Amino acid sequence: MKPVWSIASDSAFSAAYAIASAASRVYVTQTAGVGSIGVIAMHVDQSARDAQEGYRYTAITAGDQKNDFSPHQPLDKEASVRLQAEVDRLYSIFVDHVAVMRNLEPRFVRSTQAGLYFGPEAVTAGLADAQASFDTVLTDFSSFLTARRSRNAAAHSLSVSAPSQQEIPMKLETPDVPVAPEAPTLPPTQSPAESTAESSTTATTDDVVDDAIKTATQAARADALAIAELCQLAGQPQRIATFLAEGASESQVRRVLLALRAESPEITSVIHPDAATKAASPEQNLLMKAVKKLTGKD
Repeated sequence: MKPVWSIASDSAFSAAYAIASAASRVYVTQTAGVGSIGVIAMHVDQSARDAQEGYRYTAITAGDQKNDFSPHQPLDKEASVRLQAEVDRLYSIFVDHVAVMRNLEPRFVRSTQAGLYFGPEAVTAGLADAQASFDTVLTDFSSFLTARRSRNAAAHSLSVSAPSQQEIPMKLETPDVPVAPEAPTLPPTQSPAESTAESSTTATTDDVVDDAIKTATQAARADALAIAELCQLAGQPQRIATFLAEGASESQVRRVLLALRAESPEITSVIHPDAATKAASPEQNLLMKAVKKLTGKD
């Protein structure tokens, strides 16, 4: 499941808060507000204005409730009762949604009485998790995703390198069979050779698991060093953490860096001007070595 964080910057009221509350974390800025957990329906009665302007509307309808909420006549009592019932129904849905998303009691959500909560007050009321600026939330979310990808990559590496249970020999135990007391039988004894073979098998299995984990760890370290070296050569050291968090391979990183280099409008040389007077072979040229290392053509 992909993580989703929300931030009220600067307001998330009513339906906007219904969306924001569904996130795993809700933030508010110092001046932001959340809440207004309620439902409203508005009927405009403009019959008095119609009369002043000389208008008189006559509705020809089929169905007794077809003209219930017409703005050209006062709202009758029965129509008002039906509208209130629908508002109450929607309000219950809204309250239950916020209660589930924010892990709150429905009675507490109702007790807010559709009030507005700002800054620290929103956090105290449980409608937000913390107060922070938009930039801070983006930075924290990026760090959270990086750490999450690293954990997933490590777990995947261990699951791939560890042998399955089918590959690990298991010692089956047979149930004891009762025998008559007049004909006792002694349990079969295990010869030293069989005991040694079983111990050897168990030790071999442990060695296989240890070797697999060690090999996977060494491979991961080697890839990390290669990726770091490529980023340094390409002048992109800030991308090292991103590539490692995404679990990118050395070849994938090389392709990305080469594409960035091709799109770069300017190539900066670090060769001293006096170096041009010295004839150096391609094997001794530092720039050529760097290019070969970057492109993988050693």
